[in-house]
Amino acid sequence: MIRLLLAFLASALVSLASQAGEWPANVTRLTLPAPVNGAATVSVEGSIKGGTPFLKHEDLTWAANSSMACFVAPAFDHFLGTHVFYSVALPSYSEMTIRVKPKDGKDINFYAYSVGAISKGVLPPQIQSCVSCEAGPETNGGNVVAGEEKRSLRAVKNPYEVLIGVAGSKGLQEGDFTLTVDLKTRK
Repeated sequence: MIRLLLAFLASALVSLASQAGEWPANVTRLTLPAPVNGAATVSVEGSIKGGTPFLKHEDLTWAANSSMACFVAPAFDHFLGTHVFYSVALPSYSEMTIRVKPKDGKDINFYAYSVGAISKGVLPPQIQSCVSCEAGPETNGGNVVAGEEKRSLRAVKNPYEVLIGVAGSKGLQEGDFTLTVDLKTRK
């Protein structure tokens, strides 16, 4: 009976992994160039216009879940706008620094989380857990600072996929930004 249960669970995990293996069409894939002296950078211009709206607090409860730990409920207003998504590979033994610089003084923030194969392809609000998550907005003594935001994610032994969500603050559904991803390898 235990062998049968273990075989069923193994089969279910393989099935979940194969279903979740690809990002949906609304996720823009970023490809970093080959590292030079252990570093690589990619930069893109983007807009939240036409993205996925997250306009109610209930749309963001995934982020405050302890298995995600992206941002807490008091910060929800900074993400209650339209979200656009990007994905990028985070190789083993590397550090990735992500920067988002809004244009025209708009209040645009971002979060980035790393996932393994089973969660790859699962977007908010369906995402249930991640390896690591970092989120803005930038603060100085508790006060939000407008302008460029920067966060870092790391990988040691295992490579990961990173999903970057760029979001408008409460009610913001239009706004342009520059997204830059810097990668440094450490072997």
